[in-house]
Amino acid sequence: TMENSNVEGYVSEKLFNGALAGGIPIYFGANDVGKYVNERSFVHCMVNKTVIDEMRSFYPRTTRPRPWMFKYSSSWPTDAELLRWADGYLRPQLEPCVNRIIELDKNDAEYMKVLKEPFIVDRNVMSGRYPMQGVELAYNLLRSRGEALGGEDFDTIESIP
Repeated sequence: TMENSNVEGYVSEKLFNGALAGGIPIYFGANDVGKYVNERSFVHCMVNKTVIDEMRSFYPRTTRPRPWMFKYSSSWPTDAELLRWADGYLRPQLEPCVNRIIELDKNDAEYMKVLKEPFIVDRNVMSGRYPMQGVELAYNLLRSRGEALGGEDFDTIESIP
């Protein structure tokens, strides 16, 4: 899941939805997300804000990119040119994330270890002015029902009476 903005302290429902669905969320967003949820319970794909800002400066939100960034003869860069350009910026940022996802895919024990990590570690984050306590309650209910049914994960839950 990718946040609409990469701003410190901005963590929306997107991260929680992956956990509520019983999976391991893959998250692109606030670098300080560990203040709100357990960082061992999801894959955090961090892209440095400086890299994002630099990419945006060369490819502004207009109808065309800046022409000197691309060596193209048509009115728009080719897909291959765009991919090479983005790859140069993002590969070093995203490789650790991709490697972690591959590791979890190949190692069932590690996958289950991450899946069983508590998602919410500070109950106070989910109370007060943040009316998200229901998310915590729903998540914990799903997890407890799954364990009570003998399931290793949430796939065993069909309905909650």
